[in-house]
Amino acid sequence: MAFTAIDNGYLVASGGIAPLWEGVGEAWLLGAERVERHRSYVARAVYQHMLQVVEEKGLWRVQAAMRSDWPELKRWARFLGMQHEGTMRAYGADGLDYERYARVWQQD
Repeated sequence: MAFTAIDNGYLVASGGIAPLWEGVGEAWLLGAERVERHRSYVARAVYQHMLQVVEEKGLWRVQAAMRSDWPELKRWARFLGMQHEGTMRAYGADGLDYERYARVWQQD
């Protein structure tokens, strides 16, 4: 449930959705130095990958924790159709605050 973007043999980004329990997954993304040069491509790839995994695995919720001190992530989350659910104080292993975002699909 993961992907890797490569440019001329160099890592751009890796990401995916880790299953938490039936129907729910935790999204993650790690960008390399080249991610800035390929922002649009990576954004589209992540969006398409998320929708594919949701359908293939029968997920109804995908959530992600994003650092509070990185404001660009709010725009990123909106692009993915996620909504802000709250601030998680001192959540990270680094002791920093993180924001919880999630996208929920209706179940049939």
